[in-house]
Amino acid sequence: MSRLFLNELTCDGTADRRRASEAMTELATALAQVRRMSPDATLTCTEDSSFPHWMIGESYSAVQWMNENGTNRERGRLLMGLQQRAPFRIPAQGLDPESEYSHCGQPGRAFQATDLHDGMTVSLPIGPDWEEPWLPVTRLRPEEGEDGVVELCSADIHLRHCSREHHATEHEEWLRNEGLEKLATGAALWEGRDRYFPHLEFLPRVEGNLRNLDHAWVVPVRKHLVKLEEAVAEWRINDDGMLVYRSKVTVESDSRVKGGIVDFIDLDGQRRAFQLHSRYTPGKGRIHFRLVPEVRRARIAHVGGKLGA
Repeated sequence: MSRLFLNELTCDGTADRRRASEAMTELATALAQVRRMSPDATLTCTEDSSFPHWMIGESYSAVQWMNENGTNRERGRLLMGLQQRAPFRIPAQGLDPESEYSHCGQPGRAFQATDLHDGMTVSLPIGPDWEEPWLPVTRLRPEEGEDGVVELCSADIHLRHCSREHHATEHEEWLRNEGLEKLATGAALWEGRDRYFPHLEFLPRVEGNLRNLDHAWVVPVRKHLVKLEEAVAEWRINDDGMLVYRSKVTVESDSRVKGGIVDFIDLDGQRRAFQLHSRYTPGKGRIHFRLVPEVRRARIAHVGGKLGA
């Protein structure tokens, strides 16, 4: 689950109406992109700034913005949906009253929540302070040293941040992979393939491979699929004209290819050789695939033991 936290400092009601309206539209567009990358994302607000009652400008609320046109109402429903799934609200004293988080001298409760929950702060883009995908924040909190003495310690940290659509793209890997650790079975890998591996295509037979995957192979397969997804998404070609992988990938031997051992019926009904493969342990685990350059995808035909062994 990707946890988003509303930066309450950007809902202080000081922006003029035009600027506030544009900022709301921009943030809603960004969060729609976040939702596409992370369908179970949640948006947590402070107790005193829940949507749609944000004061986004001078005597101008999110309710008024929503009622301006049908498009805004659709955007507003998206924001309400994200908020309704949030498990809690940020209390007035913050999650840890003994700590303080600030940006450019301005304390913010959302910053603390983002740090504690390893999430992402979202802001209305109403000024230059909220234009970057990483937000510099000063953290001040009591920490116990090795001698048992508690001291107030200061640290400069950077939080994930989103106020514009390209910020979501900057954090795409985190958004898509957040929750990967929950894929603890082969069946979960299959059911989560569209979300977590959008650049990989799977032959129908792979469903059986994954649903019947030995428990000892789940994590190794997940790691290799993630690395393959990252390599295909990047699609970086080296000087030899080969895709640059993030794990060891080899080509099946000519004798095994000629013997048809790595042949499978492709999605279009044609028989093809899936001669690229990565290896995983324990045992002789294999992921056989072929590249589909015209759509920049990798098509997977087999996940399991060594073929023909």
